[in-house]
Amino acid sequence: MKFDQIKNSPYFKWTVLILLELIIILGVFRLGMIVGFKKANFSYMWGEDQHRPFVMMDPRFRFGFKGPNEQDFTNAHGTAGTITKIEKNILTIKEYNENEKTVEVPTDILIQYHRDKLNSSDLKAGDEITIIGSPGDSGSILARVIRVFNKAK
Repeated sequence: MKFDQIKNSPYFKWTVLILLELIIILGVFRLGMIVGFKKANFSYMWGEDQHRPFVMMDPRFRFGFKGPNEQDFTNAHGTAGTITKIEKNILTIKEYNENEKTVEVPTDILIQYHRDKLNSSDLKAGDEITIIGSPGDSGSILARVIRVFNKAK
């Protein structure tokens, strides 16, 4: 009899309603956390390998300060280094490990220096660049994107 009185009281109905709303809110919050962690984990894992071609341009990694060694860099179809020679649409790049690579530069390529877009005629010997591309003819790299980090003076 006592339980029927508690069950029919307005306080009981409001308490149960508030508890149900609290459980729903906490469930939605927990679901948001799960989705957020999944998205963050994907973004983190994607970013693990994407920075490596650009890290080579950071002077801290080139001049012996604490940083990754060459084996940490991906062996993608690209390179980073200093332009040593330009012949028509062919660049010769001296990498930081003293190797030289040949890069074919198509006319419709994206070349960027900070936020400015450049033409292939704006490149000159001494510019420090990073190139991302695909395998070209005779062991060269066919450039798709060129990012200039330091312009030669």
